[in-house]
Amino acid sequence: MTCPSCISMEVPSSTWANFTDPEMLALFQRRAAILLSLQCAGCHTRKDLFIQDQSLPTDADKHMEGIETMLVASEKRDAFSQALGLFTSGSINEEDFFQLICITLFPDQFQSSSPDEGPWEDVMKPILLSIRDARQRAVLHLRYLRSFPKCSTPCCKRVQCFRCRTGQWHEGQTCSQVLAAQFQNSEVLTCPACAIQLVKGDGCSSVTCVCGKTFNWDQRKKECVAETFRDLYGDSAGRMAALMFIRPAEFDAERVALSENWGQFFPDQAEAGRALLWEELHGHNAAAACRAVLKIGLIASDSTCWPSTAQVLARDWRKKTADSEARITSLTRAVRAASGRAVQKLYDLGAPAPALLSCTSKHSAQNIWPGVFGKVASSSVISWEDIFAQNQLAKSRSVRTWKFLYPGKSPHPSTLPSQHRALGEAFLSRQLYLQDVVAVGAFSLQYDQPLLSAMSMIEHPEKHSAEKVASAEMYLLAKRLALRKYLAGQWQKRFGPAVAPFAAHSLMARPAAAAELGGFPRRCLEAWAQEHGAALGEAAAA
Repeated sequence: MTCPSCISMEVPSSTWANFTDPEMLALFQRRAAILLSLQCAGCHTRKDLFIQDQSLPTDADKHMEGIETMLVASEKRDAFSQALGLFTSGSINEEDFFQLICITLFPDQFQSSSPDEGPWEDVMKPILLSIRDARQRAVLHLRYLRSFPKCSTPCCKRVQCFRCRTGQWHEGQTCSQVLAAQFQNSEVLTCPACAIQLVKGDGCSSVTCVCGKTFNWDQRKKECVAETFRDLYGDSAGRMAALMFIRPAEFDAERVALSENWGQFFPDQAEAGRALLWEELHGHNAAAACRAVLKIGLIASDSTCWPSTAQVLARDWRKKTADSEARITSLTRAVRAASGRAVQKLYDLGAPAPALLSCTSKHSAQNIWPGVFGKVASSSVISWEDIFAQNQLAKSRSVRTWKFLYPGKSPHPSTLPSQHRALGEAFLSRQLYLQDVVAVGAFSLQYDQPLLSAMSMIEHPEKHSAEKVASAEMYLLAKRLALRKYLAGQWQKRFGPAVAPFAAHSLMARPAAAAELGGFPRRCLEAWAQEHGAALGEAAAA
């Protein structure tokens, strides 16, 4: 019974018991016992775990001796008396009192006890025997069984599970795993508030439990299945759901169905899992593969037919990295502004405006105005980020111009005007880049560990088809080219475009000095020399 003036407070039965008849008190006792009802698997009769009033000890102090000893040793006797008084008076509910018992008053006993049975004899049973109100005793006992469902029937002493009501204790399985198989085709569910089992009859899907909780039956069934999937895989639920999404044939149909239900109830975690899997499959090429799959900003034609599952993964990855893309856009704008300020500085020093505005790289600026540029405009004036942004814009404009001039089949380079050859080279470079992205993306989607799989196919070609070996070779080639471009970029970023050729030539001419660079710098030097052989030759001639 709730207080009429303070509805959040429960009024103990001892307060109103003298104002009602014995039949009402007996009904009150029976309804409290219903909350703890259980079908015994030994005698197949309906029993309950409720502690009746006649079972309460007459000497309250004697059965609390063990509790008192533990409380005195931990100096928490007063705190326990205060918490018990608040609960029996109705000031706090069973959830708050149980949390105080587990976390504050008896943490050592709960941590050292069985995870399925708990400290029943030492802690929980003496506390229940000290509570005179039938309802409070029942709801606290029920709350304990929700966390520790292993119990024994009072008649046959059969060890059973109170939560999933199995005929025997399910050793090695969680309750969610046992209930998952039952929930698919069963008309029995547990209440989300008190965890007692309910049977669905005719009527609508709206159900009201004896504890007062109202919920939707169909929604609760899906929720129980989703909880099962989460219990199976824990923190890896998102990644496993993504794997089952793109490769359902490799898993049991039941597990795939569980993952789909889990994704419906936890859509944010499902999206995060798919984005994580996309990043695992493609690594540093995740952004490029995403653009290829979703066909974002692609100028060259791409007729690759990507599966819908790959598109979903790419879309979720792009959604996850939307904030990063916004920061990159902001950085690009800042780079353009910095480039404008650098040009303005040179213009203020007397450089001709048309020449400066036509610069697309640091090399062209140096060729147009070598005197002033070499003395005044150091590498800090036009940074590497500015040059990279300008080069990317120039390549994009070249590709668009080429597509406009030659919409059909590309002509042979020897037949082109000299001013169009650079456009053709940019277009061809873009096409090769797209081919690399498609090869890496298609191969990565087929294997969990694409790099190891590709190396295994190359080492043992007799165990695989010629088509798979060819795709593995293309994948490794694309990965090597991407790595070489990255290492060369690190070398050029360290020295700048103007100084990098001379630094590389100086070190390549002295092998002993190059050997002293160490592993990573030497790899960067070698990669730059392979990428920019012409520039290295010009530096040697100078």
